[in-house]
Amino acid sequence: MMRPFRPGVLRATALAVALLAAAVPAALAQVPLAIATDAAEDAINDVRRAGRVSVLDDDPLLTALATQQALAMAAARTMSHTIAGSLQQRLATGGYGLRAAAENIAYGQDTLAEVMAAWLQSGPHRSNILDRRMTSFGLGAAIVDGVIYWSLILAAPG
Repeated sequence: MMRPFRPGVLRATALAVALLAAAVPAALAQVPLAIATDAAEDAINDVRRAGRVSVLDDDPLLTALATQQALAMAAARTMSHTIAGSLQQRLATGGYGLRAAAENIAYGQDTLAEVMAAWLQSGPHRSNILDRRMTSFGLGAAIVDGVIYWSLILAAPG
């Protein structure tokens, strides 16, 4: 038997759906940002050339791992090197054997140029970028609520 139409139930259901729809985008709003590989490679390698250090190759696996880290930070709305596990754990899980690795993270910068400038003004981050042991890099970014979270992984495969 079909129930009769009840406008009050329809209004309550519509309100519940509207509230859920408003909450879901906030929870799922972190999205990876496409970063032009050439631009990232140029930005990093220009600094390394100026420091008389060999240039790095863009590594798709490191880029994927850096993007995963940026997404994890965006989802938690916090900046943390260990939010998705330690760098060594994440690299091992991703199948990346290494001799050396380092990671720079940041949030709030709107462009690649801004995040690079911030890292270069920080002694430890600058040292990571100029580390002579590194041969490859991956850069990832994700945005949530208009804030960009960045992760740069530098490594030398083992």
